[in-house]
Amino acid sequence: MNDAMLAQAAASKSEPPDMRWIGIDVGGANIKAADTSGWTCAEPFALWKYPERLADQLRQLLPTPTAATRYALTMTGELADCFVDRPQGVRQIVDAVAEATQLKASAGVDPLRVYSLDGQWLRADEAKSSPDDVAAANWHATASYAARYLGDNETGLMIDIGSTTTDLIAVDSRGVPTSSRTDLDRLERSELLYLGVGRTPLCAVTSTLPFRGREVPVMAEFFATTDDCFLVLGRTAAMPEDCDSADGKPRTVQHSINRIARMIGLDHRTFTLDDAIVASKHIEAILKDRIAAGIAEVASDASAWVIAGHGDWLLPESVARQISLAQELGVERSRVGPAYALACLAESRFA
Repeated sequence: MNDAMLAQAAASKSEPPDMRWIGIDVGGANIKAADTSGWTCAEPFALWKYPERLADQLRQLLPTPTAATRYALTMTGELADCFVDRPQGVRQIVDAVAEATQLKASAGVDPLRVYSLDGQWLRADEAKSSPDDVAAANWHATASYAARYLGDNETGLMIDIGSTTTDLIAVDSRGVPTSSRTDLDRLERSELLYLGVGRTPLCAVTSTLPFRGREVPVMAEFFATTDDCFLVLGRTAAMPEDCDSADGKPRTVQHSINRIARMIGLDHRTFTLDDAIVASKHIEAILKDRIAAGIAEVASDASAWVIAGHGDWLLPESVARQISLAQELGVERSRVGPAYALACLAESRFA
């Protein structure tokens, strides 16, 4: 046991027996949090626009603590282009979370641990000194948790289709065998597909859209996203009060039709719901093909899939045993998968 592990073991012995661990996943566009008893939180937050507001946002989102409340942090938001580089992003995120959680904790208690890519739990100062060890580590937490669902000597695949990205990580009953450490590693190995069911611009998915029997080149503009397609197809529910869309207008079918129409230089006057459905099915088919190809490259022989996120309708047919975290844990916990996984891992580690 090394010094860090000895220190962690000593610290865990001094912790109260009824600790409540809250996992926090800070992304570039969303904050997700969860504990192990059923509380969850998933809120849009434009970190890339307002990094200075992160601590205040967390204070508003996190529940009132007790003396036994502890926080486990992971992140992907350090990639946001408001930061010069990832070390700066890690430092600012860790500082903001430490500021928000310290105020909520008992005096003299260090309530925060940061999850690292080798499954260790670092103090805030340690995380800031080793930013590459904690940057973009949320996938590792989810995969480590997913491995719990596998039987002895079983090989599996953790699939997490989110609003922005899709994670495909091979797992087995011993943990996470991949040697990938960075987003670059995972992009090259198809473990990270930069596509999802919400924020992916349509012009990043296809160069053409079908329109009344023709293939029309799309404009390379941020006019519409995959969220618009899945609203039109009824895969996701409209939320008129939610204006987190490409044009800042409500997430409704009518507005989505207009946003998709812009991709080929039209608007709602000459682009109907039927036109939008045809275009949306085209996008959906592309996403399905890319995810199927990624699965084939990462773990075609996996005997079990552990499925997280909220885009499981994009998965191909498979003979693999399928474990849906939405069914196992509930939809809300599955949606905040990395945060919930983090809380469970921390609770086990420091019990």
